[in-house]
Amino acid sequence: MRKKKYIRIENVYFAEWMRKLPPTHFNVLMVIISRLSKLNLKELQISYFTLSVYSGISHPTLIKAVQNLENHQLIHVKRNGGRHGGCIANTYSLKKVLANKN
Repeated sequence: MRKKKYIRIENVYFAEWMRKLPPTHFNVLMVIISRLSKLNLKELQISYFTLSVYSGISHPTLIKAVQNLENHQLIHVKRNGGRHGGCIANTYSLKKVLANKN
C-alpha cells in the first residue's frame, strides 16, 4: 500500500487564518499541522531547531511566530526547557479552531 502524499486541513485555516497571520507565522502553523497529521498525533514534541529546519525560518522569527500562534489560541505549547525551549523539544498541540461568524 502506498503512503498518502496529502493531509487534510480544515478550511478555516485557509479561509480565515492565512490572511490574518504573517506568512512566516502561517508557515509555522502549517508545519505543526502537517507533522501532527502525518504522524497521526494529538501532540508533537519537536525542538525549535527542527521546527526551524522544516519551516525555513530563523530562530528569532520562529519564537515570535510560536508566541503569536499561542496568542491567537491556535496552538498550545508545553515548554520542556525554559521560555524559549533551547535544545529540549517543546510539545505542541492544536487548539480547536472555529471560524468567526462575521
